[in-house]
Amino acid sequence: MIKIKQEIEQIFLQNQYGFKTVGLGEKNSKGEYTGEKCISFGVEQKVPLDQIPLEKLIPKTITIDGTTFKTDVCVVVGKIIAYPTYCFPTGDSSVPPNTVHPVSANRARVRPLSGGVSCANLPSTGFFNAGTLGGIVVDILDGKQVGISNNHVIGTPGGSTSYAQVPVFIVSDVSGSLVPYASTYRTLSAYQNSSWDAGVVNNVADVIGIKKRCFPLYSQPTLNKVDGGIINLDDSIVGVSSWYPLSAPFLIPPTFASMGEIDSLTTSDPVFKSSRTTGPVGSDTCALRVTNTSVSLNVDYGDAGVLSFTDCLEITSPITNTVVGSGGDSGSLVYATINSTNPATSAWRCVGLFFAGNGSGSNGYACRIDNVSTLLAVSAWLGGTVNATPNPATYVNFNYSTHSSVVSVISSGKTYWQVGRV
Repeated sequence: MIKIKQEIEQIFLQNQYGFKTVGLGEKNSKGEYTGEKCISFGVEQKVPLDQIPLEKLIPKTITIDGTTFKTDVCVVVGKIIAYPTYCFPTGDSSVPPNTVHPVSANRARVRPLSGGVSCANLPSTGFFNAGTLGGIVVDILDGKQVGISNNHVIGTPGGSTSYAQVPVFIVSDVSGSLVPYASTYRTLSAYQNSSWDAGVVNNVADVIGIKKRCFPLYSQPTLNKVDGGIINLDDSIVGVSSWYPLSAPFLIPPTFASMGEIDSLTTSDPVFKSSRTTGPVGSDTCALRVTNTSVSLNVDYGDAGVLSFTDCLEITSPITNTVVGSGGDSGSLVYATINSTNPATSAWRCVGLFFAGNGSGSNGYACRIDNVSTLLAVSAWLGGTVNATPNPATYVNFNYSTHSSVVSVISSGKTYWQVGRV
């Protein structure tokens, strides 16, 4: 499987066929997934074969490490949905938006915290923003419960990489001569709700914690696997059931899926996510499925430019015109039923961290949770004793470039982790 993923990355980087995405998916025949693994190419639109230059023609088969895969071509960008269907009414554009249950629950201030709720790093002035607190996980480095979301939701002022200037780092202890970088504290705060849902800068009731660390986003040609960050929380806002994402179809805390479990996902395995904008999506009447377990794609991050990602999940719906995700869903955790066709071994697992989608909402993309766990050093929280209040720490400003690729630095014998940019 590693060899296959490496070859997909090379096909993506070379991009001799002019596609938008490429990954390991299932063959689709006349709108139905066959269960046969293939190399799936996503294009902006399909054109007749006789209009494609020979050098741009995607081959019918590709052989990787002795295994021959059929290829498949589907439309993932520029797809027009005549009547896009949301599972639930998503509300109007007022601030805060007028919504009804269950979406209204995802937009509300929730204490104790739960996954799937409105969250962001608020801008001081000028515009509104929105994102999702994916859930409560465990920081492997110190055993504390922390909130998880995307770097682009909580890692920069206003939740936008276009406002980035310099990274800020947090140290794991307070000994020595380093002092807190006081002017960064406002921009380091994470809020629940986001400003689009009436969260207010410096309002104590809206602040849930200080960003703990974010994994850096790399510029091209480096390929990203994770858009993620974690937030320090406090015992007072975390309950024994805070592992539960709003309206989830499971009542037992799900573990993180292993690499093998994610690789084995099929279009028969149900998928669920709870998010700020679209609410709880993944019921029988509004189903989601993973259609690519290792997809490479480019994502437009606005003023930060186009960033390249690899080894991600592609999520679609088997129901025509269904919206998978929308703006503000970034940061939500994605769950799937592993081995759903075998009741004796099936179980819900966390499989990804949602971070992007196409313009129509028909395709969504998530960082695989095995990559998130490894690179961000987090594990699933399975409920029980709450131990969230952070250890004392100091912050310091390092003058690195705007889009620093530095994960951590050592200064005066202390390790500083990147928490974002101010």
